[in-house]
Amino acid sequence: MHVKYSGWTWPTTATGKPVVWPGGTNSDGSSVPAGNATWTENRAADIEVSSLTTAGLRKALIGAKVGSQILVVMPPKDGFGASSTQYGFSEKDTAIMVIDVLGIK
Repeated sequence: MHVKYSGWTWPTTATGKPVVWPGGTNSDGSSVPAGNATWTENRAADIEVSSLTTAGLRKALIGAKVGSQILVVMPPKDGFGASSTQYGFSEKDTAIMVIDVLGIK
């Protein structure tokens, strides 16, 4: 699937306000930019839906059609789990994504 996306979290912090993913470090040591959004870099990304380890994303994207704009709200149990830290947020935070489906590969 060829997509553009943006991501936020609803943090478990005292402010309780959504924040753009602050960024972090991948397991290979490469950096994940703040916002981790393809929109900010004016690029799209190719993802394989069946390979996604995030249950919330798989559920939201299976059967999606080209031209769809999908709002995904993933509670912690359906979110990124332990890999959340590479994006700079807690595995206890709710992840929110807006995904534009540009093509199917």
